[in-house]
Amino acid sequence: MPSASVQSPILLIVFNRLDTALQVVEALAQARPARLFVAADGPRADRPGEAETVRAVREAVMARIDWPCEVQTLFRDSNLGCRDGVRSAIDWFFDHVPAGIILEDDVVPSPDFFTFCDIALTTYADDERVYMVSGTNLLGAGVSFDSYSFSSFGSIWGWASWRRAWRRYDVTMAGWEPAMKRDLVRRFGRLPARYLSSVIDGHVRFDIDTWDTQWLYTMLRDRARAVLPQGNLITNVGVVGTHSSVEMSTHHLGYGTLRQPLRPASAPDVEDIGFMRVMTRRIYLPAMAISTGSRIAKRLKLHGAATRLFRLLRDQTRSGD
Repeated sequence: MPSASVQSPILLIVFNRLDTALQVVEALAQARPARLFVAADGPRADRPGEAETVRAVREAVMARIDWPCEVQTLFRDSNLGCRDGVRSAIDWFFDHVPAGIILEDDVVPSPDFFTFCDIALTTYADDERVYMVSGTNLLGAGVSFDSYSFSSFGSIWGWASWRRAWRRYDVTMAGWEPAMKRDLVRRFGRLPARYLSSVIDGHVRFDIDTWDTQWLYTMLRDRARAVLPQGNLITNVGVVGTHSSVEMSTHHLGYGTLRQPLRPASAPDVEDIGFMRVMTRRIYLPAMAISTGSRIAKRLKLHGAATRLFRLLRDQTRSGD
């Protein structure tokens, strides 16, 4: 029987999407983790049939775990929502392990992702500057690489972290004040700061039911770093989900290829400013425009026509035009 190819424990967070969840589990079956944690929020009371769908997802996921593995589950009976459901699942995970990998049900990792996380989690276990390991590099599709850099722009589309870092997480974002906004401009420049501020301001203004904006805030507040692979190791297949129904240029990206030995391109205290500026210009600002337009189109019942326009914009950002 083959042994585990990934050493780190893994948290898998699922909900009501069977097709994408099984794609992630298939990737896990190849990696064969020895410890797997599976968390699922409960069905929403106002969604007819969702209880059956949620139950079917849980049963199918558990049935597919057929390799030697210690499995622990956190299956909620009632729905906590995206913010509290995911946050409490990560709390639960780090109550049991000091470090590990976190995958949601729409991010499919390449085999190299697990190797990358194992190496980075071990290398930076005691480095208080580093808060996360990111598997996604939206500029790294198809890139063969043997190095990594450090950035404040760490994606939670397939990531890893440590208990010591997650304990710093602030769901209230209590320190989001004008002084912090000004500091972002000094650190990153006008466009990246504009993007970051708009994300956090939007969350505060509309009380958006999500958890990841608060993690972004925590990293920015603490001037923390993400380990960033030079190639992309995750593909997001979740075009239609609880909070999104527009395919962006960031969906279905190709994988890069990891070459060893793996080496850092810089020290953690060196911010990859160039990466952030390119990401802001080519990915984040166009994605913000598409997402905002999608919400407006839905309200005006013009979503079909708007989606065709958004796909055109998506293809332009994907080609770099």
